[in-house]
Amino acid sequence: PVQPSSGGGQPQSGGTLNAAMRSDPFDFDPTTAGISLGNSNSWATAHESLLTVKLGPDVNFNETVLLPAIAERWEISPDAKTYTFHLRKGVRFHDLPPVNGREVTAADVKWTYEYASRTGQHKDSKLPPAKFSQYFEALESIETPNPSTVVLKFGVPFAPFLSNAAEFSNPIMAREVFDQDGSHKEKLIGAGPFYLDVAASQKGARWVFKKHPNYSIRYRN
Repeated sequence: PVQPSSGGGQPQSGGTLNAAMRSDPFDFDPTTAGISLGNSNSWATAHESLLTVKLGPDVNFNETVLLPAIAERWEISPDAKTYTFHLRKGVRFHDLPPVNGREVTAADVKWTYEYASRTGQHKDSKLPPAKFSQYFEALESIETPNPSTVVLKFGVPFAPFLSNAAEFSNPIMAREVFDQDGSHKEKLIGAGPFYLDVAASQKGARWVFKKHPNYSIRYRN
């Protein structure tokens, strides 16, 4: 267990954090799962979104400060209809099959956002409605001019999208999981700081997450 800090000094890597969970996660797919602490804690632990938000004592309760995550920088068109994200190099998914630790690319963002909004290749699918499709209201197209650039175009100005891109319930997912299982319900593989150790976990008793050794995202304050 992690010992209380005596103050001062630099943070050190290592140790174990034990935390109580009120319920087991029962669905690892944020586009369809019910909101529960088990589900949402799992998403936030194992996944990463394009952006994130700053937390801490210097951030007011009613203030949202966006930080880069998978996307290291972004631009918005003057009419707020086009959002361009430039992805950070070297961000990798967990080294678990069927994804096997490959790098996150613009194609992953496109696939994820079309899946989460039930647009593009998923428009006429028989998937259940997405729970957070409102994150993508009036989305018209997603373009990937190169492997590290994603361009989202909306039919009307959509100012909330930057905040939506930072939601823990709107992470970037690996399509290999869907291609293999038909959903993300049973398998939790993301690009976040921890991966789920299935062999060490036991439903109703413990869920074990371990450090993602290839995690390379460092938030800028």
